[in-house]
Amino acid sequence: TANDLAQIEQASSTSTKIRNQYLSQINFKNGYVKFNRANRDDLYNGKRLSSIEVFKEETNNTFSKIKDFRLYNDDYFIASSGSNYLSAVGGNSSNQIMAYKRLRLNSINEKNVNTNATEKSHVFMYNTQKLPNKASFSVDHWGYYNGENNSEFYPQIPPNDFGANRDIDVTKVTASMLEKVVYPTGGWMKVNFEANNNYPGARIASTEEHDPDSGKTITTSYTYSGGVSSIGLQPNYTKRLRCYSTQIVGGGPMYGQSTIVTGQSLTAFSNASAGKMVGYSNVDITYGLNGEFGRSNFQYVQEDPIPRKYPSVFGDPEFDFYLPRTNGNLISRTDYSAGNTEVKKTINTYDP
Repeated sequence: TANDLAQIEQASSTSTKIRNQYLSQINFKNGYVKFNRANRDDLYNGKRLSSIEVFKEETNNTFSKIKDFRLYNDDYFIASSGSNYLSAVGGNSSNQIMAYKRLRLNSINEKNVNTNATEKSHVFMYNTQKLPNKASFSVDHWGYYNGENNSEFYPQIPPNDFGANRDIDVTKVTASMLEKVVYPTGGWMKVNFEANNNYPGARIASTEEHDPDSGKTITTSYTYSGGVSSIGLQPNYTKRLRCYSTQIVGGGPMYGQSTIVTGQSLTAFSNASAGKMVGYSNVDITYGLNGEFGRSNFQYVQEDPIPRKYPSVFGDPEFDFYLPRTNGNLISRTDYSAGNTEVKKTINTYDP
């Protein structure tokens, strides 16, 4: 009918297409760098960097290869099983496969351009704890793995006793993180991580550097205080209430319940697990296992996040936070001898 046609003519739709852009070559005077790519299983239509080649211009406008680096990153971290939102909403098999894989770089080898033999190799080793599916509910307030068997994202917020456990797990937060790099010389560096206490993510607790010639391993330790997160100690979620109602059915009462999510929050729900920066006002670095090579103290500007109000679609104003632009500025560095005697101090000042 005419009315039906009018309704069809007024219909509209919107679609979004995202196309990946990859750097393929950098040209410079007398040569160029070429970036070669291969397919990857963990991203839809994604490509991985497989090798880097450097070419030098010769006579008669010809080029010869002078460097060849191969990235051995055709391996994957395979996720542990568990509840996830792709399963809950019936995600297709392709998405499920991608969600269980994360690309892993095992080594970077420099090849001889004539014989293809490996001349130098950097090897990377990782924490052996498995991460969950990318769509897993087992995450803390900032999106880091916490090992909890959750079936939803919305957290337990007192006085309510329902919802997900989004607390930090100090051991799970370092799952699959890079822990060791072995150099071509046979030396290596190991990085030991620890949780940021009540703040999101992990921080470096110590490093170990091994010299293959002397056989010695030097430890450097880090201690922190005065932490400030750009989102505060914990996200403030949209309010959630559970309401109970009764009605008479067939001569008797029937009890039911429903969950209501309201719109007033200090953190947008969609950004509740986006991950935020943590800074410290005081960092102490100790050189040597027992400070036998001295230590250094660093003082930084770290002020609390400033709330910013903006309108909400629910009527009540909402807030987010931003950090003062001076946060992270180095105030001073003080170096101490092995006997804890001050040997040097540098104080920095900044224009307003």
